[in-house]
Amino acid sequence: MVSAASQLEETIAGYFDLADIPPIDRWAERAVYIPFGEKRGFIDLDETPWAREPINSLVDPEVLVEAGVYGSQLAKTTQATIVALGSVALLRQSLVWMWPKEGAGRSFSTGRFQPIVNASPELRTMKPDNHDLFKNLELHFRHGTVKFVGSHSRVDQKSNPVPVTIVDEIEDIAAATEKETDPITSLEERSKTFTDRKMFLFGSCLLESGPAWQQYLLGDQRHFLIPCPDCGTPQSLEFRGPVWIRNLKSGEIEQAGRSGDFRLWWDPAARIDEHNWDFEAVRKTAVYTCAVCSAKIRDEHKRSMLKGGVWVPTTRAKVYGHRSRRINSLYPVWAATSYAAFAIKFLSSTSSAAKLQNFTNNWEAKPWTSGLDISDKDAVAKRLGYILGAHARGERTGAHTLLLIDVQRTHLVWARFGFGDGGAVSLIDCGYTRDFDSLRELDDQLAPDFVAADARYRTQEVYAAVHERRNRWIAIRGEEKGAPLSPNYNFDPFTGDRGGRQGMFVITLVHLNTYSWGEEFLNRLYPAKENLVSYPGGASVATGAAAADPEAPRIRDFTVFGDMARTAPDFVRQLFSTFLIEYIDPKGKPRSRWKESKEDHLFDLCKYAYAIGSMLGFTRIAAEARKVFEAAAAVSAAKQPELSLSQPSGGTPIFRQ
Repeated sequence: MVSAASQLEETIAGYFDLADIPPIDRWAERAVYIPFGEKRGFIDLDETPWAREPINSLVDPEVLVEAGVYGSQLAKTTQATIVALGSVALLRQSLVWMWPKEGAGRSFSTGRFQPIVNASPELRTMKPDNHDLFKNLELHFRHGTVKFVGSHSRVDQKSNPVPVTIVDEIEDIAAATEKETDPITSLEERSKTFTDRKMFLFGSCLLESGPAWQQYLLGDQRHFLIPCPDCGTPQSLEFRGPVWIRNLKSGEIEQAGRSGDFRLWWDPAARIDEHNWDFEAVRKTAVYTCAVCSAKIRDEHKRSMLKGGVWVPTTRAKVYGHRSRRINSLYPVWAATSYAAFAIKFLSSTSSAAKLQNFTNNWEAKPWTSGLDISDKDAVAKRLGYILGAHARGERTGAHTLLLIDVQRTHLVWARFGFGDGGAVSLIDCGYTRDFDSLRELDDQLAPDFVAADARYRTQEVYAAVHERRNRWIAIRGEEKGAPLSPNYNFDPFTGDRGGRQGMFVITLVHLNTYSWGEEFLNRLYPAKENLVSYPGGASVATGAAAADPEAPRIRDFTVFGDMARTAPDFVRQLFSTFLIEYIDPKGKPRSRWKESKEDHLFDLCKYAYAIGSMLGFTRIAAEARKVFEAAAAVSAAKQPELSLSQPSGGTPIFRQ
């Protein structure tokens, strides 16, 4: 037995030896033995060189947080294991390793972590003599402790202040509650007292709003560049879209390629019909193409390319010490992630949203989204082109017009819509105005059939303005729940009024479900396409205009004024700033979530226009419905042609049948 005095001397001496710590990756290759699987033996990181820099962040004084978004087969759990072992063996520091559930941590400890320790001679000598100190969830080593905790165990998180923390599968970690912050923040708070604190976050991303992608955006967003075997240009590998390259002339890191471009190519003749492919033909012909010289890169080139790989930051971190990186499944040399396997996985995933999301998250290492990235100017311009009308800004279209108002705290946002006989809706014009006096002048100038104002902000001011012109003006209240449309034709806007107006007047107040009408408008903003997916080198089976552009919509029943991009660029951003994300949660259930922006005024006005237009009968296609509408309008106008503002009646006349 080693005496307590000897242990103390050894510990004190050990702390003075920390300056001699070797690089963590090199130490792991001689000290960490994997006793299972095809790669049995001491760890060899030459096949996964992208893992070296994240591992060495453990001893990099410039790194406080190491956040990685990984595709499948990229050794992220191996990296976490080396970090944990290096912490207790070399840095002599304890750490907490958080898992989504305690059971997952226990299973990993007994099935992988402990067998590695027992099979590695150097690590085995660091185990305590007392076996009771080496448990499944709390493993004491000579100079530190590794503790596995579940994200739902708040007590374990609070009782373990340690300098090093690891979070595995970050997307599945428990969320914050009304009483408690999220577990990751809780762990971070309890490491504040350590000057050498480190946090490692590993996992695949799910949604843009999820923790994995948000942690990635906080950092310097590194990509792993490997040289083309033909032109030598270092570049990141991407299935589609632009890639990062190092310009060989200037040495600068820049992007090459366009949004939507495919870097993987296979023979388009492998396509059998619109939904089926000859996967054997795809397997034989799939290659990667260089983003600079278009040379064909094959799987056998990967090993030599990876030897020259290097991580490069593509932006400045938003938070000091926050290093983030992303790498997809095109890099590994395994057969399961060959270029052919990647292409076949994509083609077999296009049949359902769930499969396509899995491909996007776990193969491309990207968040799932069904909307439009408004920072991508080319994509926005292309999408806007699909809905451009033939009319100029301010030119009236359709038989009826509506003026919609989004009321803000300091100003008003307005949009004028035209409704055609076939149910088509056109955005005629949009803009800003200072106050309700200016709005009334605008109403007089444009003379729309009706005016509808959102009453979420400055509610009483909106009600008073609607009351003054209550035969044509409507108040709107958007709700997240409830019936799609619920009009109240006898709403008293002056309930509780001290001026004696209570009970004297009524206006029309329309409650509408913003999510229902948001989805209704999205179907117009992103109408159905002839071909849902475009393929590299493949001809679309669509005909006509859609054959030239497979993403072109089949029908267009919503248009904007033709010069919108030039005359109203801020409103273009507002139009595409909100969309609905459909995804599959970790339990396999289909979900949807709105991605909203604070500057989405025009999107709100458009969905309100569809709601009010539907209520008024403007968007109905049937001729019989139009006749009923016109007859009802005539009867209503005859009943109260010009109401005196002092009369205790009102409401939009078309509804008072």
